[in-house]
Amino acid sequence: MPAFRSLEPRTAQLLGMLRKTDRWLILMNADPDALASAMALRRIMARRVAAVDCAQVNEISRPDNLTMIKSLRIPVQRLTPNLGAQFDRFALVDSQPHHHPGFQGYAFSLVFDHHPLNPEAPVQADFVDIQPAYGATSSLLTEYLYNLKIRPGELLATALLYGIKTDTQSFERHFADVDVRAFRYL
Repeated sequence: MPAFRSLEPRTAQLLGMLRKTDRWLILMNADPDALASAMALRRIMARRVAAVDCAQVNEISRPDNLTMIKSLRIPVQRLTPNLGAQFDRFALVDSQPHHHPGFQGYAFSLVFDHHPLNPEAPVQADFVDIQPAYGATSSLLTEYLYNLKIRPGELLATALLYGIKTDTQSFERHFADVDVRAFRYL
C-alpha cells in the first residue's frame, strides 16, 4: 500500500504553473506549520522558477518560533509593499486569503491549507488544495514532496515534523491518518 494518495494530476498541474521566468513569493501567517509548509513549497519550486522567497504578515515573537527559524535556517522576512512589488506570482500556505488583512491586495496563484472552508469567502486561485480533514498543512505538503519524488533534507524534514506535531498538539488534537503517515515517513 502506498504511503500517500496519488496526486499525479495535481502535481502535473502544479508543475505546469511553474515557469523559469516567474518570481514567486510564498506568504504565510507564520507559525511552525506555516513555516514548514512554506519551506516545502519553496523546495518544490527550487530550480523551476527564477526566484522564490517566503514572507510572513505577522510579527514573529514567540521564542519557539524564533528558535525554529534560526535552528532550521528558514529564510523568511516580514512582508512589506516594497517586498511584494518585487514578485509577480504569489502563493499562500496554511491560510486562506480572508484569514488575515495582510493577504488583501494579492492575487494568489497557489493556496495550500488545512483550515475549514468559509462558504462566504471562497478561495480564488489558479490552484487550490484545501484539506480540512488534515491536522496540518505540513502533512499535505509532505504528500506533494512524496508524489514528486523529492526526498526532504534533514532541515526540511525536521520542520515538517515540528509543523505536524504542533498543529496536532502531538496527536492529541484533530488529526487524520495522513498526518500519522506523514510523521512516520519523515
